[in-house]
Amino acid sequence: MEVHHHPHVEKKRFKEYFLEFLMIFLAVTLGFFAETLRERMEAHDREKEYLFSMLQDLRQDSSNIETVMRQGTLILKGLDTLAGCMSAPITPGNVDSVYAYEIKYRYDAPHVEFAERTLSQLKNNGGLRLIKNQTISDALSEYDQGIRACASSNDYVTHYYQAMEESEKTLFDFGPTKPLWDTLLKTGSSKISISEMLNYIKGKTHMKTNDYNIYTRYIDEIIYDQVALGAYLNGDLADQLQRARSLISLIKKYYHFD
Repeated sequence: MEVHHHPHVEKKRFKEYFLEFLMIFLAVTLGFFAETLRERMEAHDREKEYLFSMLQDLRQDSSNIETVMRQGTLILKGLDTLAGCMSAPITPGNVDSVYAYEIKYRYDAPHVEFAERTLSQLKNNGGLRLIKNQTISDALSEYDQGIRACASSNDYVTHYYQAMEESEKTLFDFGPTKPLWDTLLKTGSSKISISEMLNYIKGKTHMKTNDYNIYTRYIDEIIYDQVALGAYLNGDLADQLQRARSLISLIKKYYHFD
């Protein structure tokens, strides 16, 4: 009967086992570090994309704030003149001027619509955790709070603006001045001067009432509107403009954007 001899298998030394283990360990470790590095690079790229988009939004907001502040300052001055006109006796000789100032400086209620696209993405998609610079992260949160403060302040402006409208329905008859309104719909009030408005409405205006109480109430409403508008312009919007400029500077410096 044949006897089969098993082939002689040389046993591995401990050193060989250790080297194999070390190679596998190094391969797994390097793979882990490579994956971590890839994720970090992707996160950094997303961070830069978010902040570049935020930079564009901040620039747009800054421009819009500056425009509204300029428009609002002119309106405040115009309302001063309107209050003065309403305080003086209104005669056939000056009633056209009353209408002109009322129409020009009550036609618009400028306010800032903030570009919240990127900020909303950062908040809703967990993007804020990607912002590694704590100073910028804190500034973004403060800017978001500033938007809410501006919206709340503008609510007061809207309230008093609408209150004035109710009194104006009692005081003014705008039917005869319709050609002027038709022109304003095409150009906006800023494009037409008081003298041009007077040409449109000359001799067509009259006050619907001479009730002293309605006049004094309207003057009070002008003052309330001025106070609310001034707080919005020179308080909340001015503060938000400073926040926007500061954030623009921080983002450009930290991320090396132009």
